[in-house]
Amino acid sequence: NNSGQMFYLLLTRPALADRLRSDPRIRPQAIDELLRYIPHRNMVGLSRIAREDVEIRGVLIRAGDPIYVSYLAANRDPEVFPDPEHIDFGRSPNPHVAFGFGPHYCPGGMLARLEAELLVDALVDRLPGLRLAVPPSQVPFRKGALIRGPEALPVTW
Repeated sequence: NNSGQMFYLLLTRPALADRLRSDPRIRPQAIDELLRYIPHRNMVGLSRIAREDVEIRGVLIRAGDPIYVSYLAANRDPEVFPDPEHIDFGRSPNPHVAFGFGPHYCPGGMLARLEAELLVDALVDRLPGLRLAVPPSQVPFRKGALIRGPEALPVTW
């Protein structure tokens, strides 16, 4: 799903793909930025239960309260990421939480990141003419599922 969304974004914003093609050294940083920018869920996520009272920025959360921690919002927090709606392959530092954080960090996060790097390397280098075979509005995305992503990504080259 992350890979499908990355390529949807790169195919609909060819200047970004051209930048990756022309400067392969930025690809690791670019992958982090794409992971930060692209949400892979359709919703906030699963609820958690506060284990103890805690105050966050003046808001008291009591032990036992259900809470939602949104990595979607965290990855677009302007206090952490200047101009968060802009894709910046030079963003540094880039403390995104695309794979979670702390004890909730995705155990497959490193594998998913490596997979994305290899896929970007292969497709950007080997298929420079890769483009969508349909208008972007005709790419079908999953609806009603927890995980977000295209159902299919029709391409041609």
